[in-house]
Amino acid sequence: QRITGCGLLDSGGGVNHFASMIVGELLRTGRFREIAATAVARYAARREALAAALDPSVFTFAVPDGGYFLWLGLPAGVAAADAVAAAKATGVLVANGRNFCVDETSEGFVRVSFSLLHEGLLVEGARRLNAAVAALRPTN
Repeated sequence: QRITGCGLLDSGGGVNHFASMIVGELLRTGRFREIAATAVARYAARREALAAALDPSVFTFAVPDGGYFLWLGLPAGVAAADAVAAAKATGVLVANGRNFCVDETSEGFVRVSFSLLHEGLLVEGARRLNAAVAALRPTN
């Protein structure tokens, strides 16, 4: 009733029949919970590998309970745009926190995804990111 009342079918959209059949089969057989638990464990391992490899003397961050990203606080005096460019120069892609917020509170942050890469690549990426951002810190 919720699906038919939402306008999806009336607005020219439609349900993907193949995907619907797969979801229906997963629910019917009871395998959905098993597959979801496997995915949660996989993403948690990736998150933990990345978090453990990040240098806490360079970044501040909290390990989230869920999601696909870590938000890294940058050292004082390091602009997010500069951190993004420095990371990219080492082959690491991170996103400027400003791309995801409407106010200035995200200025000193970059967002790092851990959902697509295996732990070894995440650790190597963190090693490169640590060095790239550490080199941007102003010297006093």
